[in-house]
Amino acid sequence: MTKDNEEKTYSEVEFLTVDGLKLRGRLYLGEANGPALVMAHGFNAVKEIVIPWAAEVFQKNGISVLLFDPRNYGESEGMPRQEVDPEKQIEDYFDAVTFLRQQPGIDPEAIGLWGVSTSGATAIGAACFDKRVRLIISVCPLIEATFREEMVPDVMAQIIREREALVAARTAGQQSPQPTLVPMINQVGVSPMGFNAIHGKNFYEEMPWFKETAPNFRPHTTTLTYYKMLRWHPLSNIRCLSPTPIQMLIPGKDDVCPTQEQLDFFEALPGPKRMEYYEDRNHHGLLLGSAFEGVMEAQVRFVQDVLAGKFALKSGSQ
Repeated sequence: MTKDNEEKTYSEVEFLTVDGLKLRGRLYLGEANGPALVMAHGFNAVKEIVIPWAAEVFQKNGISVLLFDPRNYGESEGMPRQEVDPEKQIEDYFDAVTFLRQQPGIDPEAIGLWGVSTSGATAIGAACFDKRVRLIISVCPLIEATFREEMVPDVMAQIIREREALVAARTAGQQSPQPTLVPMINQVGVSPMGFNAIHGKNFYEEMPWFKETAPNFRPHTTTLTYYKMLRWHPLSNIRCLSPTPIQMLIPGKDDVCPTQEQLDFFEALPGPKRMEYYEDRNHHGLLLGSAFEGVMEAQVRFVQDVLAGKFALKSGSQ
């Protein structure tokens, strides 16, 4: 573990998963023996993009943060590279909690999970199983991984062709055949695989900024990523979530994860819950721009309320 107090407020850390991978991240230490959050980014996004700003706010309010890259991308180990595996990412949350509970200065009984977009759903999925988790903060979660219906047959055919090619390569003696990579988004702002959660010309135009901010960001994924997304139903176990308190932060104009799906999901959640609703914000507008300060205040207040036993079942914010 190294730390440069003059340039950064975190330590670089790594920890093992149950299957022996090294996952790497940043540990932002807050109040001694205080609460902590495990944070991970959304679909194929690495830890250096945007969410360090949120981690720093938590830290300034006494809340420690473990911000990490899930397996297969960023600084973490895992093969194939750039293969997004949401089921395994749930397990990565488990092992991140195990690591964080062992760190000095962390209250092991006051650890929460945080996620945004895709990871907003995987964080909920992890908390359904892991009752060590004290609370969940889910920012504009992807409730269902949907695809453009007219493209699904072709996507499925591409997936099978990719599997055939990888099997053929192994049969020919290759130990680690290279998977086919596809862009996350094309120039007109559409996922070549028809994945609805990745769209918008603005998103495509932001790619150079992502790569400048995070040189290890790669704007493509494996073909088989989309097999895993087609099979993914992250919230099928929500009956197991209670009594863990959850806060959902929902933008009223979400153009990626439909707002109504998030609202319906919130209403169906069992147990203690709190919603913050931001009527004029889109999917990328909660952690950027003028809403950021208020969004972070709401999250800090939620953590404090849960730990102080003052948690109300429901509240709203605009």
